Amino acid sequence: MKIGILTFYNCDNYGALLQAYSLASYIRNQGYEVRFLEHELKREVPMRRKLGLLAWLKSKLVDILIRTEKERRNKSFSLFVEHNFPKEKYNSSFDKIIIGSDQVWNMNLTHNDLYYLGTEFNCEVSSYAASCGKFSSMSTDQKHLIVDNLQKFRNISVREQQTAKLLQTKLKQVISSVLDPTLLVENSVFSQIEQQVNIKGKFVLVYDCMDKATYLFAKNIARQLNAKVIALSCCVRARTYCKSFQAASVEEFLWLFSHAECVVTTSFHGCAISLSYNKDFYAINFNEETTSRIKELLESVGLMSRYVKVTDSDIVYESIEYTQVNGKLSVLREKSVSYLNKVLKS
Repeated sequence: MKIGILTFYNCDNYGALLQAYSLASYIRNQGYEVRFLEHELKREVPMRRKLGLLAWLKSKLVDILIRTEKERRNKSFSLFVEHNFPKEKYNSSFDKIIIGSDQVWNMNLTHNDLYYLGTEFNCEVSSYAASCGKFSSMSTDQKHLIVDNLQKFRNISVREQQTAKLLQTKLKQVISSVLDPTLLVENSVFSQIEQQVNIKGKFVLVYDCMDKATYLFAKNIARQLNAKVIALSCCVRARTYCKSFQAASVEEFLWLFSHAECVVTTSFHGCAISLSYNKDFYAINFNEETTSRIKELLESVGLMSRYVKVTDSDIVYESIEYTQVNGKLSVLREKSVSYLNKVLKS
């Protein structure tokens, strides 16, 4: 049986690549053929701002400073996609389409692209851990587009519980909330592709070091562990606050997580990968949209004590007792696996 996955995978984002990789790995391990559907995400052309001479010169200087790192990063991401994501345009040979994970139903992100709502498929369509982003930020018309087009889905699951409740009310059917694919699979899926980074000694990993306050928070934890601070970047910057891997491959990204003494993260997938590896970590309350997903995840596994403010500079480091956490995660994984198996075998 041939399964098509429609998600964001050809992009410069560790979390997006790993969620797609994880979902495909699980489905492939069940004995199915997997292909990623070729589809270009619509992109709005940004409005050009008129820059003064000084601002223009500054932007050009930044471009020059980051060019080499940006090219290295783009190359490593392109190689990962080329090696791990067999792709194909939709055709009649597909038996089922699974849409998700990631924010494929965030209409502000897809610019109302109905392809992500299954409008052009003539086979069975289901979703896995799809996300609308912040549902309340969408227009009334966008919400109607989502609800109207989901009527024809065979099975629907989303990543956030709040979204499940909202869609359940509007669609009058059961909507499952399931784990992000990075938590659907065992961490052996990640460890087998890790690639070692040349770092000596203990380190606290920051993903992502957005500002000086985040760095200082991590430095406090590192001081208590007699370790140094290492940062992974979501994007290439001209200025960083500490040693920062801005062009790390996906494989190196995973190695850094698995070998860190502790992780400080502003990212949902930073939390998910830390949980997968049973790492000590702190999740920074960074912005409402991202941290609402983090908060829901941490609540589900009983780790709200790791949800902190960047200004909590006096935190005393403590290790996570993972026995109960893994027990709760196992229940959530079993529910998610049950849903996905139903999609595959129905």
